[in-house]
Amino acid sequence: MDKDFTVIEGLVSDFESGAPIDSVLADINSDEDLLWHWGSDHFSDTDEFFFLAHESDVFLVHEVIEDYFDRQHLLQLNYEDIQAFIASRIDSCVDSGSAVVHFCEVSKSIVSALGEERGQAGIGFVRMDITRTRSERFQKLLDEGYLFLPNQYFVIGEELMAEKYQKFIFDRLK
Repeated sequence: MDKDFTVIEGLVSDFESGAPIDSVLADINSDEDLLWHWGSDHFSDTDEFFFLAHESDVFLVHEVIEDYFDRQHLLQLNYEDIQAFIASRIDSCVDSGSAVVHFCEVSKSIVSALGEERGQAGIGFVRMDITRTRSERFQKLLDEGYLFLPNQYFVIGEELMAEKYQKFIFDRLK
């Protein structure tokens, strides 16, 4: 079945011309079938994806962290150990099936969507967005609480990781 992607072509055209895109993007994101078909056609043959983990999962926000880690150990980590702990937690979340962000260059823009594992149905694509650069999309994801390992497009500052550790671990354990 060939799917009509003119609405996405219109999104790209509107975005590049500076026209408002919020309502078009909302319509696209409410159409799971459209997202699945477009994502399958445009994201399947590319290695343009990166694993993400939400900070609530990385820092076990909804859990009793002492059930997983020694309290004193967490309170005594130095700056380098904090960075290693966070990278390890992101890896752990990725291994357990966290989200993936997929990218596709369309015209002069970057169209991306989050990919979520749907069991035997494969990957479901959600939350399409359009940006001028991959870095811009990574910044939006970071603002939404997603964390990821450094990549060629975006590196999360170590200071920000230390601040998140302070907020989600250290302040919680004090």
